[in-house]
Amino acid sequence: MAAAKRRDAVADFLRTSGCVRFQSTGYVSVVTADGQTLGIVNPNGYRDGVGDRAVGLQQWLRRKFEAWLALPAERRKPGAVEVPDLKHIDPNFAKLRPPEGGLVLRVTNRTMQRDEDGSPRYLRAEDFDSEKVRSSESRVQRFREPANDFMWIQEEEWRALVPAKARIGQSIPLPKALALRLFGYQLNPNLGVQGSLAFSPASVKAGRLTAIVEQASAESIRVRLDGYAQLEDRGGDETKLVYRPSLLGHMTYDRRRDAVTEFEMVAFGELTGRLHRSSASVYPAAPRLLGVAFQLITEPCGAENLRPNAARMRGSKPLDGYHRYLSPKGGHLDSDGEGSSQENG
Repeated sequence: MAAAKRRDAVADFLRTSGCVRFQSTGYVSVVTADGQTLGIVNPNGYRDGVGDRAVGLQQWLRRKFEAWLALPAERRKPGAVEVPDLKHIDPNFAKLRPPEGGLVLRVTNRTMQRDEDGSPRYLRAEDFDSEKVRSSESRVQRFREPANDFMWIQEEEWRALVPAKARIGQSIPLPKALALRLFGYQLNPNLGVQGSLAFSPASVKAGRLTAIVEQASAESIRVRLDGYAQLEDRGGDETKLVYRPSLLGHMTYDRRRDAVTEFEMVAFGELTGRLHRSSASVYPAAPRLLGVAFQLITEPCGAENLRPNAARMRGSKPLDGYHRYLSPKGGHLDSDGEGSSQENG
């Protein structure tokens, strides 16, 4: 849908090759560098006569690879297609990049369950509410795997956590926008099941994350990140989606390089209630565990510069989701949520 509204060479290639289905998501396309589409398939319903989606898709991809090998050698050799520099980017999409000077974090979600002794464990077939999932080893494997996302932290937000005159033991609340973005958008149990948002900033009923200075020297500042959140979304008493994680992590700032060199954090806690929309029946409403890990990408490249899921285009305007993600509103924090006003650096 977003590509249908884009006006530049990237969108021209997508439209000319026909390699993207604008009316839906989740399709797999095989397309050559010179713009010939060898095939498009929706893997959600493709089994290739073998009764198993994963095996069917592998067989389909193998045939498309064979079709590529059958193309003339001059079309397949390195350098056969010269891609010119992209001199013009649709201004509505040029802005959809990580904020200048900001941080890009890799986010990994994983739903888990408790063992008989209460310790966390990976999901098993009996943990799912859907017979389609329970009866398919490949589906069980898919839903027990971690899901990936990204998070953006703006420069003024991370700088608020490393005051120039940092004192060991000093406590600094996260800037409000950063806390709401983290709690309302990034702690999303839907990831790995579907792309929709399970929560929003308005779902934040309580929460706080504080940076506490653990080390401060002429070379670096290290802060411990410590907090909790309570997220609630629509539903009745038995189906309302509720997540109550604790959060713990650390961030290291290198004074000489004027850069954050480490950021690691995990959110972990009990999740109850139903996911929304078409995949709601994958998990029962019974309590389960959700872990969300965050790790700094020091030099983002390629796909690591993709927008976080919550910043995707939703609705008719390409930038709406982007602006809502960076400037979230609503929700309730257990402090004023404003960052330190001290001189940073």
